[in-house]
Amino acid sequence: MPLFVTLSDGRLLDDALRRKIRDRLRQEYTPRHVPDQIIQVREIPATLTGKKMEGTSAPDPARDAPAGRGQRQRDGESGLAG
Repeated sequence: MPLFVTLSDGRLLDDALRRKIRDRLRQEYTPRHVPDQIIQVREIPATLTGKKMEGTSAPDPARDAPAGRGQRQRDGESGLAG
């Protein structure tokens, strides 16, 4: 499980800071909360609905859209039954 972090301007995520973050998480939480990767980003990635992402893959509109949405319709189809 990756952990995305944003840092103050000018700070970089190096091995020492990664170690410090992992050590702190190990002390305060269970082992399942310790990330496999710690990745520095400008902004925390979000899904199309604004929820924070928990994985490294980009959102897929066809997969993440509510049922019946996100699928292309052929010309002339309204998407309404009947």
